[in-house]
Amino acid sequence: GYLPALSWRMEDAPWVMSEPRVMVMCAEPMDATRTAAGLLQQLIRDEFERVFRRDARVDIRPVSATGIDAIIRELEDFRPDILHIHLHGSEAEVSFVDHQGDEHRISAENFIERLQCSDFEPTVIVLTACQSASFAESLCGIAECVIAMVGEAQIKDALDFSRYFYAALARGKDLARAIR
Repeated sequence: GYLPALSWRMEDAPWVMSEPRVMVMCAEPMDATRTAAGLLQQLIRDEFERVFRRDARVDIRPVSATGIDAIIRELEDFRPDILHIHLHGSEAEVSFVDHQGDEHRISAENFIERLQCSDFEPTVIVLTACQSASFAESLCGIAECVIAMVGEAQIKDALDFSRYFYAALARGKDLARAIR
């Protein structure tokens, strides 16, 4: 299941009307569509292109298989409206996998602190990471809306949610409707 955590009533939240900037941060190396991360990135692009044809009004930047320092630099450079975080998680930590396949774990508290100290403020953070609902409220000071997973994150569920969520946004739905 998903848990929306809000810093204000979602129905009042503004949305980016022109060209949303989406950063897909993934825990695994990305190789086109052969990984879950690649599928997620392609799914987001496909949903916007399906609505707008090839004239998709979305700028998607993937960040994969890297450490927290590189991610923070990418966030500050790209300044996404939507930060979609697809990581391995637990109630106490998140983990990234580098290009060699080595897992790097950091505490959820440290991860949140690093995001808070960075110079970016996305409208939405989507967490498709196991147990991410346990620290979602802490991210509300960074973004107006945080969407997180309750319990284990099955890739099929993450992809299904993403497909419908991004399709709804592409059709101009507000955040509350897109989440529903």
